[in-house]
Amino acid sequence: MTLEHPPGTPRPVRLDAGRFALWVFLATEVMFFTALIASYLVLRAGAVARDGMPWPRAQEVHVDPLIGLINTFVLIASSGCAMVACKLLASGSSRGATTAVGLSFVLGCVFLGVKGYEYRSKYNHGLLPGQIGELHPSGTQARARYDQAAGQVFLDTVKARLEPEIRPLMKPSTNSKVASESQPSLIPDLDPAHALCLELLKELDQRKLGPGAIAEKVYAIQAANEADRSHSHIHLPAVAPHGNLWASCYFLITGCHALHLIIGLVFLLGILMNGLLGRLNSASLPYLSNVSLYWHFVDLVWLVVFPLIYLV
Repeated sequence: MTLEHPPGTPRPVRLDAGRFALWVFLATEVMFFTALIASYLVLRAGAVARDGMPWPRAQEVHVDPLIGLINTFVLIASSGCAMVACKLLASGSSRGATTAVGLSFVLGCVFLGVKGYEYRSKYNHGLLPGQIGELHPSGTQARARYDQAAGQVFLDTVKARLEPEIRPLMKPSTNSKVASESQPSLIPDLDPAHALCLELLKELDQRKLGPGAIAEKVYAIQAANEADRSHSHIHLPAVAPHGNLWASCYFLITGCHALHLIIGLVFLLGILMNGLLGRLNSASLPYLSNVSLYWHFVDLVWLVVFPLIYLV
């Protein structure tokens, strides 16, 4: 025997368990990214306040705001395609929904490809945690800690980069009887950047300066390279104030976002394959709607990350 509701009595709302579980999951993800971004802001403010050195500028760490902006529009377009796919499937157009999901998937792959290009650029310029030359004011505790620990790796890297190209430009002095013990004399008529590199290699040989002072000289050489692009440049390690902290925050935040993006692409690919096999129908709408909601969340996170990393 079934009980019927009297006329005018509201029927109980049936809870969509899948949608409820997704909202709970997204709530935890919001807390995760909030903690991640808040930690970044606290670390950044604390580092700048500690020694007065500014946060790295975009050009110092090879961050191109234009590329980031284009990638933002790509991800927004991908999210819009996912929303259109839900509307098309709800109206009964499985072919249109499949096309829209395919566009969303392709645009997501484009975003990931651009991010991979940016990562490769950071790798080629040595912008990796622990490998960047730090700029700290002379006489500070931060400078002393850097000279005694992390800076030694940077020091070795600088010398390794200078050896192949700069060492041949140095010749033994003819006034010395023992060539191996002679002081090197510099070849004249060099461009300013190469002349600075010669002086830097001499100081590295004599071990007079610590990593912090060497980082300042490398920074000056890079400035000379930027001022004069008519000559070939030495590929020296990157130098930036708070550079290693920046690199750690950059790769952690964008890497976590990229991981969530890859997960979303896997789900979109599954829906796309079902559509190509003719299995996408109205019964698939709740699943597509949940995947679309997750994809909107990934887009929203990037809209917060983009200005913090690329613009501020």
